Amino acid sequence: MGEKERFIPFAGGGFGLVNYITPEDGYTNELLGDVHLSGGLKVRFTDFMGIRLQARLLLPLYWSGAYFYGGSAEDGYGVSSTCVMVQGDLPGPFIYYRLIVPKLRVRQNLSQIRVSRKDAKPLSK
Repeated sequence: MGEKERFIPFAGGGFGLVNYITPEDGYTNELLGDVHLSGGLKVRFTDFMGIRLQARLLLPLYWSGAYFYGGSAEDGYGVSSTCVMVQGDLPGPFIYYRLIVPKLRVRQNLSQIRVSRKDAKPLSK
């Protein structure tokens, strides 16, 4: 395994929903949209075992609304939102194992298959 194959950087991103639940009275739960970016490094110790280090940047979105407009020159629509807070996430290292499945060879001539006993004979057709 070369040095280039040992350290593998990765990056990603996406969007989804996040639900903020508060246990205290007087506050309401909030379901918000979420945009996140992530990146990290996979470090391989052997061909079969390694560790994955990752960090994420979470941006919960507060939706302001949707709008439509029209006029003599143009028409259009839009959606507006804002991000009040920025959150980060550093999950613990994840150790992974890559399993190798051996390739099975199938013989074309089934009469060559024998059992392990001494008196075994080729199978008849």
